[in-house]
Amino acid sequence: MDKKKVDRMVYVNRMDKHGNSVINENNNRNKTTKLTVFSCIIFTLFLFLRHRMILRKTYEEQKMSLFSETGFYYSFYEEIVNSPTNIFSTIINKMIFDERTEYPDTINSISRFNIYQEICLGITYRLLREMFFRTKYFLSLLYSIQFEKHSFSEAILRNIDYKSRYFNTFISPFNFYYYVINTILGIGMGFLCGTSTYISNGSYISGLVCMGFLFGNFQLRLLSRISSLPLRENFALPIIWINNLILISIFKEKKKMNKKWALFFITSLIQLEFWQFSVFIIATQMVSAFIIYLLGYEHNVFELKLVNMIKIHLLSLACSYLLHFFNNYILFSLAMSVGISIFLSILVTRIFLNRGKNTEFSFFNSFFTGIFSLVIFILINKITSPFSNGDTHVYDMLKSLLFGNEFNNFDTMIYKMGGSEFSWITKQQLKMIHNSGVLYFFLPNIFFILTMVVIDLIKSIYSLNKSYSGTEYFKPNSSMLTYETKCSDDEVSLYSSSSRSSIYSSSTSSSPKSTTMSVNDWKTCNEYLIEQDYSVLKKTDKKDAVYMPLNISNENATYELQETKLETYILYFFIQTIFFCILAVIISRLRVLAIPYISIFAALLASKSYLLFLKNYYKDVYLTIFNKRSNEYSNIRTSKVKRGNFVVKMISNLLFLSLVLFMLSISFLRFPLSELKSGLISENNSSPSKSRLVDWINTNLPDGTPILADMVVSSTLRLMTNAKIVTHPQYEHIKIRERTQFIYSISACIPIKELYETMEKIYKTEYLLLSIYRCATPNNIDGTITVVDVTEYLDNIKHRCNNQENIFQRTCWRIQLDNNSRYFELVYRNAQYSIYRRIGRTEISIDLIKSNNENDVLNNYSQFPYNRKLLDWSESWKPWIVNNCIENDKFCPQNIVDYARMIIDIYNLIDVSKLIYEKAISLYPNNGYVIYNYAEFLDYDFGGNHESIQKYYNKSINILGRISISEFGLDKTGVNPGFALKMIIGFILYNEQTTGRNMKNVISSLELIIENKTIKEIALNLDKLDKNDVIEYLNDNIVDINYDMCLRNLAYNICMISSYLKSIEIESKEILTKQKKYPNWLINKIYSRLWKVSNLIDPNNACIVKYWSLFNNNVNKGNLDYLYSFLLG
Repeated sequence: MDKKKVDRMVYVNRMDKHGNSVINENNNRNKTTKLTVFSCIIFTLFLFLRHRMILRKTYEEQKMSLFSETGFYYSFYEEIVNSPTNIFSTIINKMIFDERTEYPDTINSISRFNIYQEICLGITYRLLREMFFRTKYFLSLLYSIQFEKHSFSEAILRNIDYKSRYFNTFISPFNFYYYVINTILGIGMGFLCGTSTYISNGSYISGLVCMGFLFGNFQLRLLSRISSLPLRENFALPIIWINNLILISIFKEKKKMNKKWALFFITSLIQLEFWQFSVFIIATQMVSAFIIYLLGYEHNVFELKLVNMIKIHLLSLACSYLLHFFNNYILFSLAMSVGISIFLSILVTRIFLNRGKNTEFSFFNSFFTGIFSLVIFILINKITSPFSNGDTHVYDMLKSLLFGNEFNNFDTMIYKMGGSEFSWITKQQLKMIHNSGVLYFFLPNIFFILTMVVIDLIKSIYSLNKSYSGTEYFKPNSSMLTYETKCSDDEVSLYSSSSRSSIYSSSTSSSPKSTTMSVNDWKTCNEYLIEQDYSVLKKTDKKDAVYMPLNISNENATYELQETKLETYILYFFIQTIFFCILAVIISRLRVLAIPYISIFAALLASKSYLLFLKNYYKDVYLTIFNKRSNEYSNIRTSKVKRGNFVVKMISNLLFLSLVLFMLSISFLRFPLSELKSGLISENNSSPSKSRLVDWINTNLPDGTPILADMVVSSTLRLMTNAKIVTHPQYEHIKIRERTQFIYSISACIPIKELYETMEKIYKTEYLLLSIYRCATPNNIDGTITVVDVTEYLDNIKHRCNNQENIFQRTCWRIQLDNNSRYFELVYRNAQYSIYRRIGRTEISIDLIKSNNENDVLNNYSQFPYNRKLLDWSESWKPWIVNNCIENDKFCPQNIVDYARMIIDIYNLIDVSKLIYEKAISLYPNNGYVIYNYAEFLDYDFGGNHESIQKYYNKSINILGRISISEFGLDKTGVNPGFALKMIIGFILYNEQTTGRNMKNVISSLELIIENKTIKEIALNLDKLDKNDVIEYLNDNIVDINYDMCLRNLAYNICMISSYLKSIEIESKEILTKQKKYPNWLINKIYSRLWKVSNLIDPNNACIVKYWSLFNNNVNKGNLDYLYSFLLG
């Protein structure tokens, strides 16, 4: 054969000793690395900006904004960061021997919870803080020694103090936590784009399209719940994505991979430590790989990798078991039983069926292995079921979702309560995913891969049948000649065609006759080897070289294409994605697992290499079906390989370019602009009620006081106070589930005496803290599950109600209203929370105990006269307000009127609310907060006459003359400077709505605004400060969460005042001209600076958006304005 002709036909690619394409693989890695780094930077910056408003809050408000489990996990970080003792003493005394979290029990929190990330971050933060202050001290000493002049030394120290202030502003404990988590998630999302590039053999376009799809689904917590920072999945998901990429690369490459196996073990262990649900994800990994093994893909080669993967996962589970101090949840987890059953089934098959030898794929062996693994799995779970109860609620929830409400129990109902996160994925969520455009490409690609699996399965069955009938699977052409190789045996090594670094591989198992030459001797032996039945490369574009195994004989022989199959790493990724999609459909919250992989799978269609793979695969199927293989290649000669003509190539390239541009436009142009238009704030659960509750507990109760509360409030108590708690949101332990049921029985009809005795004898707690939302029935128009629905599934039937009780007849209200069964005293209340003290037995009269025993036996709650009790001031409200509120609550007037407001909002009890408002007015006749809220009540709810409403509005405004910034805090007027701005704008709007805009109203309004000291301070002095100094000043002097004056509300009120002044200038020029007290230039200066400050604090607040056109030539805020605000606001 002519060597030149052969070289023209064959694209010779350099191979390493394991048969991998060195050039292509290195090129793939380099491109993957570049795209990953680029994507990491983009996503991290985006996440930093997306919720940055939380960084502008005070540290206390930042902590208070955390909700339920997020606050619970953060509390462990807080303990390490702010503990007065050393780090290790804190870990031992407060975590390993934790007396606060499940009082009266002492538990090992490190064993029970996934808090290693909080421990690591807390230690890191303390070390950085210590390093900073030591450096500061060293510099102070150095400058003191070197510079003797006091003025210069003072200037140096002032500069050092500024650095300290800068450190505390941007690297506070919460801000450090924020930056770390967002960086981790940004890196993880970058690895998702890198995964797309890696699978598509180095396609940058595929990675960019994946990035666009990820951005397109980043809305309303659809793709990520990063708005709830401390959630376990925010730490674990990036590790899971990296772990999967490592596993894909292991499946793809065929060389020794000890380093990758080590990284795979480390990432598997980390994800187990970071998220309790990781055991289920690891189980899906093993099952996905096991399915590939059972289907026979690269049978012998893949078996070794599968066994290695299972060994590493079992090792990581064992290490996690040790790190969690022998937590049975890990030992008896699904991942452990799945791994053991698969490993034993493969081992038994190899020993008894294959007799310890590597054999060809056999459907019988595969079927036996699958059935045997299932039997072992069932036996393991049967044996361990008495000891494994940590995840039974998960299986109960799955049964309830899959098989109907008849499988509902308390655990399933509490997960479904109030929302859709633990129910089936909603139509709205599916619509958002559809609007991103990702499904247009994901579903066809899934269809392509699924079809390939079916075809490959049919091929395998057909080939095995031929093999069993005595026919060779790869039958050479009859005209094929045999040549004697001139290469030594050492130069030829067995080589599976599946090891090529292409997107697809050859047959089910490697042919023992297929060989390749060593790299060093290719030049001397390729002419001889190519004349025999060895795989060579059909030359295509070098950037997308596709390996086409050919059977070649002499020049007159035919050339037959061998059967091709899907690569195992693509099939693995396909099965894993299907698993995650199924989980996401069943449990909506698990969409965070599915959507990233959906985006990757859709983006693969933007890869030219992947499209060529699809084309060649289905072309091969077509040729096989219609028996055109021989004719197709009969004219191929070693002297020449036919190429497609130029026109066909041009059309193909244009089609590919059109598809790429279409996918890029779909992915990026579908970006949800709502993310740019939002308030740039994460989930915010801080409130005046929560702040006042924390302040009262820290002021009035000793440290270490045990308090019984629901899991949500308990998390806040653990984070913000030194109290001990009984329950918490980590629901995996059966003891916590029992305690949670007891808490919910208070929302039902547990006898008051039983509640008293259980608190006394079992939980040893004196105080009971109830949220008003645990004793309310919100409108259930859309079928949302409420707390009342959950209580109907209490295990203790005696604690359930009989569905005839009104909400005010349930235990949570009776312990307040039923004075004849006074086992509890209401010692504190605000709008959302109430605290009851369990009265000591020496304080309860014998007559009350006897009478209450009779009532408790009957437990006839439906006969309780709640209507009379609610309107009885002396019996129901006076004991709280007179005996406790006035005596020990510094926010007593604010709490009374806020509670009256809540009575209307939740229960719509106007008469009860009116009673409480009037008592507040009589007790606090000169409190501006009380008077203004009563005026709003008369105006919006009660419908009082105009004179009465005007009287109370005027009275509340007159009090503002006694308020200045120096009086910030609590004073007899009951109003802080920030809330005063809300009062001003409310008063102005009321006057304009009732009497119109006239000279009197305008002058009165201008006087209220311009003469207000807070307005003067903001408009005249803050203009000289930068943004950080403005925010710091406002937080220190004006903002007070106790008055609902967070920065966002302050920005809104400032904007409303600014917009009002601007509207006067535009619409009432004649009135402004007639009045001489306030010149136009002064009005213009004030509203311009107020607008600037409001835009500086919160550029997307509702007022800014609504009145943007007033300040921008009647042009509404556009997308470019939102983009500018997002990037630089």
